[in-house]
Amino acid sequence: MNNLQSEVDTHDINSESSNVVSVENINCPICFTSFGNLTLLNIHLDTDHGFSDNISDATNISSESDKVSAKIRSSNPGTIKNRSNDVTIPRKIPVVSKAKIKINHWKKYTPGSKCHDCKHILNNQSQVRNCRKCGYLFAKEHCRNVIKLNLKAQYDPDNGKWYNCCHTCFNMRPGYNDYGTRVDLTETFSKIRSNRSDDKELRKLQLENRLVTLIDGVIGLYLKYQDSILGPVKLDYSISLLEKSTVPWKDDSTISNCNICRSKFTLLLRKHHCRLCGSVVCDKVDTGCSNELLIRFLQNATRDLNYEREVPNDPDFDKSLRLCSKCVEMVYVPRVYKQDMQAPPSLIISKYYSLQNLTVAINQVLPKFEDLLSKIEIDKEMNNIPSVTDVRELSKQREKLIRSFKTYNILTKQLLGIPPVNISEKRIQESIRVVAYEFINEKILPMKNVPNILGNTGPSTGSSSNNSIMEEGTPEVKKIVRTNDVNVLRYSALALGLVVGLKTDMNLRCSAKCQAEEDTYQKQVNLIKEAKAEWAKLHPKKVAETTEVNLEDPNLDYAAVILNAVESLKSA
Repeated sequence: MNNLQSEVDTHDINSESSNVVSVENINCPICFTSFGNLTLLNIHLDTDHGFSDNISDATNISSESDKVSAKIRSSNPGTIKNRSNDVTIPRKIPVVSKAKIKINHWKKYTPGSKCHDCKHILNNQSQVRNCRKCGYLFAKEHCRNVIKLNLKAQYDPDNGKWYNCCHTCFNMRPGYNDYGTRVDLTETFSKIRSNRSDDKELRKLQLENRLVTLIDGVIGLYLKYQDSILGPVKLDYSISLLEKSTVPWKDDSTISNCNICRSKFTLLLRKHHCRLCGSVVCDKVDTGCSNELLIRFLQNATRDLNYEREVPNDPDFDKSLRLCSKCVEMVYVPRVYKQDMQAPPSLIISKYYSLQNLTVAINQVLPKFEDLLSKIEIDKEMNNIPSVTDVRELSKQREKLIRSFKTYNILTKQLLGIPPVNISEKRIQESIRVVAYEFINEKILPMKNVPNILGNTGPSTGSSSNNSIMEEGTPEVKKIVRTNDVNVLRYSALALGLVVGLKTDMNLRCSAKCQAEEDTYQKQVNLIKEAKAEWAKLHPKKVAETTEVNLEDPNLDYAAVILNAVESLKSA
């Protein structure tokens, strides 16, 4: 490729290249222009796309390529002959542009030049390539990206041609990122989401109208046939006709899988139609694809719909509608959730809210108490008399905390004493029991270890110094000190009693539970024993009949004796 004039001749392809195979209609892999042979394609790649490998001969290659192109254009316009193979090649030669991309910004190769990317020394000049955009020298493997550039070596995706560039220029082109061109589709997605929301609301309205029609129709049919002798038979048949006329059912003969869980229908897994959407679903308990909901419950949950008839008070009215899980989630579940949120909380939840508010109040007061306590401790270490204001405030905060802890304990006992209505409330009670026990251990018990910073603490020197400090204080301070000492002891004992009482209550509950389980087990054992005794009475063991056999009897039937012996052994 570096000596193009010696390789290509429009009238005579040199005999040295006699092994070249004739190929027609070769397309450029970059611009998809068609060429008659590989030589013309190579010339096109070198001149138009800058794929010349030798940097030092780039200028010479361009000039030689121009000469070759001129010779090709001045040759026989119809064919190109290969004298070595004597093959005529149809002429499909594109017009080679004389315009060249600018190269005056290219860095020249000199011995010791380094790759602009990896900083390695470029020893082999044939492996060096200039980036057509920035012009820096790169190793060949670091300059294999292609972008569209104009003749000024600027990025031009519309009118430019494909040229090699480095990885940096490839990534820095406008609009590029790791995920392709950036396009803002926010408006498009918003419209689609809005349309889908509108479709969902329309679908919900359609299902609600069908539900009203079905419930009113079923109630009307029940009132019509309730006094008839053949009422039950006529009622079921009329309800089936009403369901099929209200909702178009899908043909179940062409459906072999559930519309929701995709389970295959079998002899044991039956097909069912949803009474609101008409889709074919299964009745598996695990997936809950469809369920029969009583009309009484459906009407109570959808009171906001305009029903013409009310469910009769007759306890025999137990009609239901089979709905798929999708219709239930769209029509039934949101309303039930809204009703539960609007309903007043249960007694356990109300007590829990009060307990939670009290916990927040304790957590707000406790930091103030700890700050005052640390301040007075510092005064003690500095041999200073505590401020009367600080002592009074500390006493107030302590009393407030003790009252709050006492109320907390009362609320906890009341909450744990409420009988749970369901399993969820029972789990809530157990969780509150654990949390309350941890909260008391964390907040109340450390108060009993609060040092007697206002009175006698520690032995010998410390106590004498503290006494001397307190004796120098005013009578009001001494009175507050004595009161606070008594309060510390009293409330510490109260806190310890609360914890011990709570722990004892938990132990008693556990022992009562274990005793109940033991009693139940013993009752079961006794029942088993009684059942065995009754069975033994009804099925007494057969006692083998012993008959004397006179072996000396000449008329003795030995065969009968042997058979009787075998039967007696089997029965035994």
